[in-house]
This record gives sequence, C-alpha cells and structure tokens, in this order.
Amino acid sequence: MCNAYDIGAKIRPGHNTSSEKSLRERIAGLPKTRTIRKTDPGLVVRLGEDGERDPEIMRWGFDRRINPCINNSRADKIVAGRSMWAKAWEEKHRCLIAVEAFYEWSGPKGQKQAHRIRATDIDPDHWMWMAGVWEEHAEHGLCYSMITTTPNAAMEHIHNRMPVILPFESTDEFLNAEDPVGLLVPYGGELETPECESPLRSKPVK
Repeated sequence: MCNAYDIGAKIRPGHNTSSEKSLRERIAGLPKTRTIRKTDPGLVVRLGEDGERDPEIMRWGFDRRINPCINNSRADKIVAGRSMWAKAWEEKHRCLIAVEAFYEWSGPKGQKQAHRIRATDIDPDHWMWMAGVWEEHAEHGLCYSMITTTPNAAMEHIHNRMPVILPFESTDEFLNAEDPVGLLVPYGGELETPECESPLRSKPVK
C-alpha cells in the first residue's frame, strides 16, 4: 500500500506545447509536490470530453462511510467487479497519476524503515505513471485512488502490495481501452528501493 509519494516537477518530452503548458500550470497550482499524503491534492491526467489528455488536480482518496480517505484500490477486486471502485472502472473513470518516487515501509511495528522507490529503467527526468481511478464527490470534488497489485521481486521483501506502474507505451491503452485489466500487473521493469529517512518525520517542502 502506498501512503506517500513525490510528484516533483517533471514534464515528459513528447507533449505538445499546449499540454506542457497545462501540466506546468497545474503543478504550479499545487500546494506541495513532495510527500503527497492522503487527502492532499495531487496531479493526475484523465481523458477530457474531447478525448484528449486532461491534467487535473484532485484529492487523493475516495470518501466512504467505512473510511473517509481510501487512497488505494485493489486490482484483484476491480478485476472481480465487486468493489467500491467498480463503478469508476466501469465508467472508464481511469487516470494516470504523476509520480517521481513513492515511499513504502518495511519491518515490524515500531521499527519501520522507509524506502524511497522509483523505476531505474525510466529516465530520471520523466515521471512514473501510476494507474488510478477517479470520481466526483459532493463535498471534496474530484478525487482519485491509486490502483495496487501484488509485488514484483524488488518489492516483495518490503510489502505485499505495490502500485501499478504503467510503461509509458501502455498509458494510451489504459485510458482508452474498454477494459484494460491485463495492465493491472506487477511492474516488469527495474526498481530501486533504497532505505531513506521517513518523509513523515520532516516538514514537507514544495
């Protein structure tokens, strides 16, 4: 389960000028781009009404009676079609979450060790794109939830879940396909998982 991540200020080469401008404007509108936590606003990309990619700032976490901020969605339950995220998935309310690196913790309670994780086969000047779903809430407005799956070899010693990291060439399929459940799998690339100071112990900076 991912409970904190960094966005940074990266722009993937290949966007046209108007898209780059929109992304930069959205990033500039964020209160912070480091240590994004539950209920914080984050940068996501969804399909607009015109079918083009549309960057949005949304609240991280779905609000439910059992939990006011469900920031992660389980891929296995989405595939099974019986979950609190099923409606968003069926209505193609899918989004790409811009992530520079994410944090996970290993070890026993009271002795947790933080790890800052990113894909080493992705250029460090580019984002990782996480799979997500979104919905509109009467009180919070647009909200998103990050989809998680089983861990790959690099993550299994740290946690039993990991975010779905999409290869850049699969992002169009994820947003546009009727039911791209085949993409909700552990990341097949390389991840670095170095230990780090817990980002929750220091004051977040933009």
